[in-house]
Amino acid sequence: MFPYVRGGTFDPGRGGSPKAARHLGRERVPVGTPIECRRATMSHTRPQETHTSHPPNEGVFPYGWGDRLKAESDRRPEAIAGCSAAWRDPLRVEVDALMSDDSSPSTYNDPDRPAPIDTTRTHSARIWNYWMGGKDHYPIDRIAGDQVSESFPEIVDLARTSREFLIRVVTHLTEEAGIRQFLDIGTGMPTANNTHEVAQGVAPECRVVYVDNDPLVLAHARALLVGTPEGVTDYIDADLRDPDAILEKAAETLDFDQPIALMLMGVLGHIPDEDMQPIVQKLLGALPSGSYLASYDGTNTSEAYNEAIEAGNKHGDVPYILRSPEAVAARFEGLELLEPGVVPCPKWRPLAGELSARRGLDQYGGVARKP
Repeated sequence: MFPYVRGGTFDPGRGGSPKAARHLGRERVPVGTPIECRRATMSHTRPQETHTSHPPNEGVFPYGWGDRLKAESDRRPEAIAGCSAAWRDPLRVEVDALMSDDSSPSTYNDPDRPAPIDTTRTHSARIWNYWMGGKDHYPIDRIAGDQVSESFPEIVDLARTSREFLIRVVTHLTEEAGIRQFLDIGTGMPTANNTHEVAQGVAPECRVVYVDNDPLVLAHARALLVGTPEGVTDYIDADLRDPDAILEKAAETLDFDQPIALMLMGVLGHIPDEDMQPIVQKLLGALPSGSYLASYDGTNTSEAYNEAIEAGNKHGDVPYILRSPEAVAARFEGLELLEPGVVPCPKWRPLAGELSARRGLDQYGGVARKP
């Protein structure tokens, strides 16, 4: 997997320091705003961009955020037209602010404002979004993504089968295990079928806390990660390498006396061997019995994948480490692994038509219960 770092470089790493929790479950509409504008605000809007063509999403993402805005404006154009620009498109305003050259104190000294986005440099979160069929990327990201996929075409399958894995895992934990709380660390760019959408689609009362530390992800999370009225969807700006800060802030939203699903999807590859288990154990140690760990990462099972990751690591500050399947399985030690164990992500309880002879098999994952 190619996640990202603060600063926008094309790099399979993460970095940054914790900030305050962002509570996204609350409606942020000014008093006196017309009711039609309030409703239009809930349209999950995004920047309107021109994109080059890329492979179809193969049904993984049936509804795009841009399509939702278009559907809303087609259905009730008077509602969209009657609102100010900020309420018509909160994400556009947020991203425009991040990309602003304004260096006034109000721009950079505001603790609630993330750092500006540099769209002249590749950003691996946007590249990953491009491979998954999303729309949050720029020409430079698409060029870089195409260069990688030309040398390692399976990277697109890895991106999409990892999201299919997440969907199946969250569905199982919500439907079968009765989990109603999720702590998703290293969430990356919102696309569709995010953790809260899958969980709250089954049980609207689910509480989901996302953790990431990138300004671009934060901007999109503020505007797009809106949960159900019955549940809560929050966002914490924090670093996986500081689990104490994550746990402290997550406790503002999650009940640590009740089971929680800890989601570490494709993120532990950024952590050195000597630090990985202590971080996992610190996080798991704070969770009650009956909680779950769901996790996957890339493995060194393919020479082509190894070469692609090695090439990507040359351009970044924090490398992504490909480990053996056995090393990936080690993070589940002391837990009760669900069947079929730690396997290639497409082979973890696949739905009909999802599993092919060779599609995204270089990422291994599993789900385990804390006794």
